[in-house]
Amino acid sequence: MICAICQKKEVYVKCQGCGIPLCEDCFKFDLFGHGCGCVVPLYLCPTCINDPTENPYTTGDM
Repeated sequence: MICAICQKKEVYVKCQGCGIPLCEDCFKFDLFGHGCGCVVPLYLCPTCINDPTENPYTTGDM
């Protein structure tokens, strides 16, 4: 399976927002902190990383 963004490389992960396949060059990474002290890694596409419904900590310019 190839990346939905660049259409060139093999898939590394699926976007945790919309589910599209992403290569290691095209995914965006962020951390989601819960109030209990847990931190969950987020692997998102360029659209979902800036969407506050998918990434509550976005500044809109990632």
